[in-house]
Amino acid sequence: MAKRKRPSPQTTMSTLGVLAPMVAATRMAGFALAPHRAEPEATRMVTEKMAASVESALRMQEAAFGLWIGACFGKVPTASEAQRTIANAGLAPYVKRVRSNAKRLGTPGA
Repeated sequence: MAKRKRPSPQTTMSTLGVLAPMVAATRMAGFALAPHRAEPEATRMVTEKMAASVESALRMQEAAFGLWIGACFGKVPTASEAQRTIANAGLAPYVKRVRSNAKRLGTPGA
């Protein structure tokens, strides 16, 4: 089975840059149109960001440790490979949540 190439951090940031504002706009419209559902959604919005930041930090540490262990056994990545690996690990939790929110909220273009 062919190994799937991970997107570059730039591609991932572009995805976040497009989807995140759309999700925020969809949420704000929902707050205005359905105020009785605003509080649970606002709570979810804040708690998922806290969870994503913790998960992001852990994933970056895990990726850095994996690179270090690899280096101990002779597999030394280039600086750009190491940066890409750690950046992708840190962005993954945010991308996962933004994409799932876009689908759940019915954001156009998701």
